[in-house]
Amino acid sequence: GVQTCALPISKMAARKSIDTSDNIQTDTETEFSTQHEQAERILRDHMLIALGVGLVPVPIFDIAAFIGSGAVLVKRLCAVYDVSYKNNIARSALYGIGGAIGSIGVATTLAFSLGKLIPGVGTAAGMVALPLANAAFTYAVGKIFIAHFEMGGTLLDFNAKQYSSHIKELFKKGKDKASKLRKEDAEDQMSDP
Repeated sequence: GVQTCALPISKMAARKSIDTSDNIQTDTETEFSTQHEQAERILRDHMLIALGVGLVPVPIFDIAAFIGSGAVLVKRLCAVYDVSYKNNIARSALYGIGGAIGSIGVATTLAFSLGKLIPGVGTAAGMVALPLANAAFTYAVGKIFIAHFEMGGTLLDFNAKQYSSHIKELFKKGKDKASKLRKEDAEDQMSDP
């Protein structure tokens, strides 16, 4: 079945949910389905980008590249849903979501990035754990913004605190999705001549 988590948006009479399944939920409106499918493809692409950015061997640069990629994800989702985009507002929203994941998650990401400075074990740990954390965060961001925009929200009325109870759940789900995606991508590359 489809697994969802309800959103805390009181202004919506009919509550929507964040789709956390592997299946794309469809709606009766063709335009909505097309938008949703397009948004899901963009999210998948950015999860792959996040997996790759985590492999950048230069500490701190990997985090900067990841934040930039997150802003581009939000920009692309804004374009799909015809929502006005402002870079500074998007980055602020991303920082808000990062804060909702918690200081432990942020500290862990920083530690894995800086751990790449330690030859051997530190580099290996950073190159394995950081890509998965990046992709999990990307998944959470994408799912939240897709749901927010599908409910008619904009960047200006986005409030990460409204989604705080769902962000950690989506981050955990994103880790599983990222592992599967990394495995699928590796299998695809091995099967290509």
